[in-house]
Amino acid sequence: MTHLRIAGCIPLMFSAWLVMGAISPERCNGQDQAKLRKYEQGPLTKADFTGDPPSEQIKVGRVNILALTYCDIRYTYRFRTQSSQGRWTSQAEQVDFFSVFIPEKSWNTALDNKLLLDHEQGHFDLTEVYARRVQGRIFDLYKAGKLKSVGGSEQQAVDSLVKVLEVELKKGLEELAETHKRYDADTENGSDEPSQGGWRKKINADLKAAEISLKKKR
Repeated sequence: MTHLRIAGCIPLMFSAWLVMGAISPERCNGQDQAKLRKYEQGPLTKADFTGDPPSEQIKVGRVNILALTYCDIRYTYRFRTQSSQGRWTSQAEQVDFFSVFIPEKSWNTALDNKLLLDHEQGHFDLTEVYARRVQGRIFDLYKAGKLKSVGGSEQQAVDSLVKVLEVELKKGLEELAETHKRYDADTENGSDEPSQGGWRKKINADLKAAEISLKKKR
């Protein structure tokens, strides 16, 4: 039997001037999926920030918080299950990791600030970089025959398979969170134009490198 499921809803929230939140679990549902903006839809625009900003100005030290970008890495997976002699096997047939932006949870109080928008785009680009890197590791696991799990029941076999995927997702998200922090620190949260420009070049290079690596592994 072949199944298709969507999972991996662990959101990351970043502002242009401050990392606003940490990783926290959140499960998917059909309604939530419809509100996602996938990376493949192109660069962010000011119209994408549809969330309501806080009623009071957020300030950290002397810095006003002007925007928040809500990014996420998610995945879909297709798997096959079968039973033999009282044991169940779950085999992944296809796994796709991808990055998303959630408009209704993202806000921007300086919509015409191009430097700010570019900084926010950098956060989304970084999320895509790490989604591609996780995907690459999944390809390696698949080729090594490590995307197959067994259990005493069908559910146990599927749960074991999902655990492998969740471990890779968690690892990617932890690496991503650290990179987001360095990005904000080095660019002074987007206000240092020379540093911002340098980071954007690095991120674009990482995007291309990750894509080339994926093509070689497919």
